[in-house]
Parts: sequence; structure tokens; C-alpha cells
Amino acid sequence: MVLRPRRRASTPAGARVSWIRRIPRVRTTDVLSLAGLPGVDADRLERALRLTGCAPDAEGWRLRVERLLLGVAVALALCGVVCIVAYNWAAIGRWGKFAAAQALIAAVFAGALWRGLDGLSGKTLLTVAAGLLGPLLALFGQTYQTGADVHGLFFTWAALALPWTLAARFAPVWLLWLGILETGAALYLTSYARWDARLFGVLPVPIAACLANGALLAVWEWAGHRIEWLSGRLGPRVIATLLLGALTALACLFVFVPGETTARFGAALWVVALTAGYAGYRRLGIELWMLAIGCLSLTAVAMAVLIRAVDATNTEVFGFFLGAGLLIGASAWTRRWLRDCAQQADR
Repeated sequence: MVLRPRRRASTPAGARVSWIRRIPRVRTTDVLSLAGLPGVDADRLERALRLTGCAPDAEGWRLRVERLLLGVAVALALCGVVCIVAYNWAAIGRWGKFAAAQALIAAVFAGALWRGLDGLSGKTLLTVAAGLLGPLLALFGQTYQTGADVHGLFFTWAALALPWTLAARFAPVWLLWLGILETGAALYLTSYARWDARLFGVLPVPIAACLANGALLAVWEWAGHRIEWLSGRLGPRVIATLLLGALTALACLFVFVPGETTARFGAALWVVALTAGYAGYRRLGIELWMLAIGCLSLTAVAMAVLIRAVDATNTEVFGFFLGAGLLIGASAWTRRWLRDCAQQADR
């Protein structure tokens, strides 16, 4: 569930504008709760489900099944190609390998053009084509043994896939491209820097990466209100989940190794990220996914603190029961709090 900003033209003068657009939403459980009321028979209940969108009509089911089958077809096709190539790899010559890889990319790209880049199938095929550039470059590096570093492959992959990424105007292919670019950057930094190395002599490299991804999340949220194909929540959720996961790991490291410089930076940035996330996804607007991963992060760090305390006091048996109680209590509290947030969002 997501709340996004209304357009300024439809906002009354003097009203407070949320950065997340408010979409009237009725949950299926709310409609089903009417079943016990007088005068609400099965036909009226079914009509209410359809009017509120809780029960899709024939066209809605067709679109859902079409998207599901499209995803399954793409996954099965890729698995089939991988199995065929792997089974016949030794028997295929050098030129045969290159021809097969390039023919596959050309076929997928032609399919994307045939289906059109305005539809979901065309965008999905173009995403697959961008992903297949990586194996082609890996084949080139394996065949000719250029001696280039691995990060060069990812940077070249990102450069070649950029035109298709721009043409697709599709959030998943942008996530793929950003993942390729960040993987190349990570490999480059690890080739020439240690874990505790400083970027520009100031920030540890992992902290700089977290700051960059935080800025990327903010830019995506900003662009999502202005660019239609970026308005979905897949991109921000993936970026926020990976970012908070990395910061949570650094915060847990700080609990066990408080003298580590990178861990200290990470713990401070973790607090800032949770505070900013609460302000953005709870105060300015409600998004349950972001709040849920924040609660999960808090629980993980709390468990790390408990484990450190138990290890310091040598009370393993008592700590086992205390940890179980902490998990149960945190889960129950999180469920109740998220349910209250969802009810506030529906009002």
C-alpha cells in the first residue's frame, strides 16, 4: 500500500500536501465484514467487491494471468537456453559460441521491437536483452583472455546496456542497470582499497556507498512524482531494503566491535536512516513496506545488543529465553503497529 502526493491543482488552498499520494483504498477484509449485516446478501457482497476493486473482473483476471505467464515464459526460456548451451558447450566451437550468444540477443531485441516498447512484453524482452549482454562479455573475456580486471566487464556491460535502459523507460531494467554499475564500482574499489580505506581521505568506502544509495533513493522518490513509469514502488523498495540491510549489518558490527571506524560511521548513518525513514514513510505518508523493514532492522540490532550482553555476562541459558521473548514481543508489537498504520492510511 502506497500513498503518493496529489497534484497541486487539486489541493485546496492552505491544505497540507503529503509527499505520498493518497489513494482511497478499501481492503478486502473491510468489505467481507459487511457479510453479517442485515440486507447484505451474496449478490450485493459480490457487487461491492467488484466496485471496490477487491475482486477483479474478467479483464482484470486476464491481465494478471497474462503477466504471470509472461514472467514464467521468460524464466523458462532463459533456463532452457542456459541448459542447452551448458550441455553442448564443449562441442560448440569458438565462433559457434559467439554466434549463439549474439543471435540470442538479436532475437530477444527483435522480439522487443516487434512487441513494441510501450507494452509490458516489449519492455520485459528489452530487459532480458540488456541482461544477456553480460554473458556475451564474459564469453569474450574467457575466450581471448585479455587480462582485464573483472570490474571492467561490468562497466562495459553498463555502458552497452545504457541506451536500451533509456529506451525501455521501465523501472526493473533501471534496477538491473544500477545493480550492474554498482557491482562494477564495488569490484573496482575492492581491487585497489581495503575495507577501512578512505574515499578522498575522509569517508570509508562502504559508508560512501551507503550515502550514494541513500541519495539514489531520494532521487527516485522525487522522480517518481514527476515521471509516470517511475511511479511504481518496486525501485524504492528494493533500494531501501538493500540499503537498510547494509546499514543494519554495520550497526550490528558496531555492537560487537565498537572500535571499528567503519562500524561507527555505519551505526550513526543507521540512526539517521531510521529517523529519515520514519519521517518520510510514517509522518509525511504511510508505506507499510518501508515501515516493516525498519522494524525488522530494529529487531536485528536489538538482538545483537542482547547477544553481546549475554556473552559478556555468561548467562547463555537465561539469554536464550530472553532472546525468544524479545523476538515474540517485537513481532507482536510490529504487527499491531503496522495494522494501526494501515487503518490510519485507509481513513
